[in-house]
Formats: sequence, structure tokens, C-alpha cells
Amino acid sequence: MKRFLSFIYFFLISIVFFADGFTVADIFTNGMVLQRHAKVNIWGTAAENTQIEIHFNGQVRKTKANKGQWMVTVKTGEAGGPYTI
Repeated sequence: MKRFLSFIYFFLISIVFFADGFTVADIFTNGMVLQRHAKVNIWGTAAENTQIEIHFNGQVRKTKANKGQWMVTVKTGEAGGPYTI
């Protein structure tokens, strides 16, 4: 589970460096825990109409920033991993 959380953290941090104006909510930090077998929202901010694409555990979720906000929902699986976003 620690590896899973570390991958999420580093992925989210890397997005900030490569996408202009793109951020993920501050709640997504190192050491976070996700409930297994649940639907989890991932959200943040981006420039208006920016296309957002999240890849998680074989799922692809796409959305577009609306009024500077975006959100996608992913389904978590078994505990363990490692999983990446």
C-alpha cells in the first residue's frame, strides 16, 4: 500500500511541473490512504477547458476543466499494488 501511495504522490507532483496551471487538490499528499473496493474522486484546478486524462489501474477517465475545476472518479481494487495514476 505504501508503494501505491508513493506512486500517486509522485504522479500528482509531476503533473504540477509539466502542466501550466494544472493542480491537484491539496488532500492528495504523501502517506494518503484510499479505501479498497470504493469509488474515489480525484479533483483539482486547471485552465478553462483544459482536457484532463487520468489513468488508474487499467481505467482511463477523461474530463474537461469547467470554470477552472475538474474531477474524475476511479474505482479502487485490492489492497497492495503497486498501483500508479
